Amino acid sequence: MSRALFLIFAMAFAHSSYSAGMQKWVDENGKTHYGEQPPAQVSGTQVKTKVSVSGGGAAQTTPRVILYSTSWCGYCKRARAYMNQRGIKFRELDIETNKSAKRDYQRSGGRGVPFLVRGDQTLRGFAKGSYDRFFSLAVD
Repeated sequence: MSRALFLIFAMAFAHSSYSAGMQKWVDENGKTHYGEQPPAQVSGTQVKTKVSVSGGGAAQTTPRVILYSTSWCGYCKRARAYMNQRGIKFRELDIETNKSAKRDYQRSGGRGVPFLVRGDQTLRGFAKGSYDRFFSLAVD
């Protein structure tokens, strides 16, 4: 019982101290930085953070990109390969085998696959140029 109480206090303290000081700022070269405090004479903005705790108490972050797909979709395979080749972290959800994923897909305005969701942005289908723009990558 005392261990559970300790974990509750530890998580509450860790969450409040972690989320209280995260700042975001852009330097003179246009590069975005994150930290507890921006350098002098640079204004930062407070960043809302989420910390989730699972299983053994290790903090995890959820990938920012969700790929809604099906097992048979050739364009889904191309979308997956594109993100893997560029090291873009994503979570793939099959809308035919996962009822919860299908509900989320429909709520997000999903029609057809592949369907990407990143924050409040969505992208349907697969075209390299569209993915380059979606992920703000330099187009070759």
